[in-house]
Amino acid sequence: MLIVLIIGLTGLTFMAWFLIRSPKLRKIAGTLTLFLLACCIGGLSANLADHWGMRLRTTVQTTHQIYSAGPATIPNNLLIVRRLGTRAQNYVLIYRTTATQSQPQPHLVPDRKQLATATKKRATFRRQAVSRPSVTTTRREWVFKSAFYARLLAFDHNNHQLISERTTVTVPLSWRVLTTQEAHRVCR
Repeated sequence: MLIVLIIGLTGLTFMAWFLIRSPKLRKIAGTLTLFLLACCIGGLSANLADHWGMRLRTTVQTTHQIYSAGPATIPNNLLIVRRLGTRAQNYVLIYRTTATQSQPQPHLVPDRKQLATATKKRATFRRQAVSRPSVTTTRREWVFKSAFYARLLAFDHNNHQLISERTTVTVPLSWRVLTTQEAHRVCR
């Protein structure tokens, strides 16, 4: 809507300065429309640069439904990890989401089609003294403060703009964490 206001006020400013014959009315109308146009452009710039009209929202979601990646013949529960890159602490984690699932599936694989979003996501693991394994996802994003700002600034789909997403798989100390190469050796 702000874009439409800027276009409309641009036309009104032009008409006020060039089409109104009375000098006094021309100055009042031209100055007023120019001021409103400057306010709209300032609001648009503030939104693009400093997220004016938006607030930072952090959501934490925890699930407790993960199962071992290893076959039933192995007594220990397994979490299989594959490190992405050489320096980043970012992993693809392999586990089952149901007890009856036949093969473990890779989870938290970056989307290569959306690299800008993929670089904001991180996945890691840790072994801790807990009773059940869990997956905790912390998501930080920009959302509009109110419906007014949403209507005013909703262009380019900038609501729920991702800042970062951190996923941590926490497994009990009884679980073994193996790399993909180690898992191939163990499961043979």
